[in-house]
Amino acid sequence: MLLIFSVALFFAAIAFFFFTFSAEEHTLSSRLKKNGAALSEAEEFILEKDPTPERMLGKRGDSVIKIKITKGHTPESGRAYLKERAALLKSVFEPQLPPYPEFLTKEAGCADTYKPVEKQAAYGPYFLLYAGERFGYGVCADDLIQYKASFGIFYCEKSGNAFEIEYFAPKETDENIFTQLNDSFRCES
Repeated sequence: MLLIFSVALFFAAIAFFFFTFSAEEHTLSSRLKKNGAALSEAEEFILEKDPTPERMLGKRGDSVIKIKITKGHTPESGRAYLKERAALLKSVFEPQLPPYPEFLTKEAGCADTYKPVEKQAAYGPYFLLYAGERFGYGVCADDLIQYKASFGIFYCEKSGNAFEIEYFAPKETDENIFTQLNDSFRCES
């Protein structure tokens, strides 16, 4: 009987330590740190889904943060990646010709009010913009806007990692919240 009790206690202790120490690995802050970066307020977000170590989704109240990490960049490819991702985002808001030939003289596009505003942080650019119900960009009408958003693209030379940080908050949120979050991104060794 003592042997069974000892074995059960041993396994309970192992389970306790496993869940205690592995829980830290599953926080947004620890995942960023493991990949050579930090972000203020990261510990306030609860990691929701974790399909891969390179993609994270966190929630804090009505706010959502999505982080994608791409690894193995050289300094040249890292800078190129930032430029490519920024160009891709901007292209969503460029004027487009309609797909039908009878309308070739009229362009469709977003008014300047809805276009992203580009800002620069220490490790790369970020954009302040609007998003729809499913977190999609390119929303060009007030009634379709569900979120204010920011899209930051940062590169850490020491780790060779690039980070895409998308932050969504209710459309009434003060713009300074997005600026503070993106400006707080830093690379760590």
